[in-house]
Amino acid sequence: MLNNDSGDVLKRILIVRLSAMGDVLLTTPLIRCLKRQFPDCEIDFLVKETYGTLIQNNPSLHHIWMLPSEKGFLDFVHLCRQIRKKKYDGIIDLQVNLRSFAVRIFSQAKRKVRYKTWRGKRFLLVHFHWNIYKSCLPVPLRFLNAASLWKVEDDGWGLELFVNEKAVTVVRSRLAERGMDSKDRIIVLAPGASKMTKRWPSENFTRLGNIFFKMNYRIILVGGHQDQDVCKDIQEAMETTPENFAAQLSIQETAALINESVLLITNDTGVMHLGAALKKPVVAIFGPTTHHLGFIPFRTQSIVVEKSLSCRPCSYHGTDVCPKGHFHCMKDIPVEDVLKAAKNLLDER
Repeated sequence: MLNNDSGDVLKRILIVRLSAMGDVLLTTPLIRCLKRQFPDCEIDFLVKETYGTLIQNNPSLHHIWMLPSEKGFLDFVHLCRQIRKKKYDGIIDLQVNLRSFAVRIFSQAKRKVRYKTWRGKRFLLVHFHWNIYKSCLPVPLRFLNAASLWKVEDDGWGLELFVNEKAVTVVRSRLAERGMDSKDRIIVLAPGASKMTKRWPSENFTRLGNIFFKMNYRIILVGGHQDQDVCKDIQEAMETTPENFAAQLSIQETAALINESVLLITNDTGVMHLGAALKKPVVAIFGPTTHHLGFIPFRTQSIVVEKSLSCRPCSYHGTDVCPKGHFHCMKDIPVEDVLKAAKNLLDER
């Protein structure tokens, strides 16, 4: 365990990352490497209840603090008091916002570190297209750098997600009801996104699905509640009706389904990181965002399909309307480019 000059010992560490799906998954290399560096240390994690399932069953974690999404200020204060009672020796703030700052200060941890958000660099890149990044360091490695003072080093592995048996059973049962199993060549399409500009046109997903169906692949659509409409549009437009699981699966069940597939084709969303955590081949379609922002399929077999445009990137997380009004970053990506990327990954299996 880590000792400083005063003889303090690092016995308990709290990691803070409240949201969202992809970001929480991107913390898993840090969790693993931290435990490797301090095998006898108790490592806890604070996360919003919605995303807690992403790190449940992680053998490197001792306890997970769940922040209920609908609770108010007094409930948050109560949680902070509970955290302070644990008397953490160290805290790693990977959220870096007002709430995580409050937790950091209120915890009274002896050692407090936070990851560098590079907000200034991001601002210049997105708003002025001045790229002053010396290297395109993926976010998981930026998270790891937050603990560099504690001599935590990258182990060279990728993201982790531990799918529970219940989710596997549910998914396999649902596949069996539809005449499918793990022997089928399943391709999962994730056509949704939280912001409209991060969505490749649905008619392109439709064309792509039709092509793969004619190649004897089984097509399954996935997404959250906000993706139901786009998944339904694709389902109804395809020549042969694909399975549509949008808003029907939990996060764990979605992961279990992706695990049964041979390929994931997705926009730049949290589902992309699910695929990476499961080490599945991923075709990721990027529009308003770029790899400079650090959110890419991390250390899995993957291809990013994108267009080189002077207006990219135009936002950190996408927007509801194209700032330029033309949406070339997504509309100009032809089905043939995504198909080629998918075939290349399938041929490498």
